[in-house]
Amino acid sequence: MRQDHRLRTLPIPPAGAGTAIAVLDTGVATKHPFFGNRVKTEACYSVNDDSYGATSLCPGGTTEQQGSGSADSEAGPCATMGDACSHGTHVAGIAAGDGTGVSGAPVRGVAPGADLIAIQVFSRFDSDDYCGAGASPCVLSFTSSQIKGLEKVSALKTAGTNVAAANLSLGAGRWTSECASDPRKLIIDNLLTQGVATVVAAGNNGYTDAVSAPGCVSSAVTVGATTDDDQLATFTNRGPLLDYFAPGTNIVSSVPGGGYASLNGTSMATPTCPAPWRSSDRRSPPRA
Repeated sequence: MRQDHRLRTLPIPPAGAGTAIAVLDTGVATKHPFFGNRVKTEACYSVNDDSYGATSLCPGGTTEQQGSGSADSEAGPCATMGDACSHGTHVAGIAAGDGTGVSGAPVRGVAPGADLIAIQVFSRFDSDDYCGAGASPCVLSFTSSQIKGLEKVSALKTAGTNVAAANLSLGAGRWTSECASDPRKLIIDNLLTQGVATVVAAGNNGYTDAVSAPGCVSSAVTVGATTDDDQLATFTNRGPLLDYFAPGTNIVSSVPGGGYASLNGTSMATPTCPAPWRSSDRRSPPRA
């Protein structure tokens, strides 16, 4: 049974002021004008593993790095990979961008007053066995890196940072029922008890009865995508494990280099969903 989130509503005031949103992704272009110097914390957890053809994307080439610049997608190995590391910057802009006084920018993200915690959890892969034929190099994420990133979020919350949500616009697999044995479940459960929602993309496979992992974890908030006219996006996964639908097509947000781009996916829908938790409506999330 999906866990009841009623006692775990997130304390995000209007516009997110006084809170922080963690984006576990491909890093964030921390100096992008859409963020207005609100990327307050950075960390990188990225694997080196010759058997996978995987190398770390942390700027120093290590498997773990913290502090300023450690999750900057415009520095280190990410800076040499073109658009491969742009995903996290786009997601962060949807969550907390602020276009006030910024030429050419969208008006705002969901919580333009919130601070951002940028956590790089991807690695570079140079094998077509994992990237697909002719698609290497690419960036993919190890579960172990995601767990370390979520543990970092938990530690920040414990230390006093008012983290409202951890965004995971990633996933893999096909799950029609809850994945109680997923190794990420323990830390996602723990974050929920701390008042931090782990908001996860449902996936883009078009499944009508399944979602990707870790969206199958009972304590996660799992998000599918709709179109501009409030219809189901053709690509969105859905089913009984889904918590919310949100707009996920033609979403314009920030990308590295100081610009903006339109993207589609449940990845784009996911960062809009700290918004329902701001409401005084304390009912549990609707089920699809």
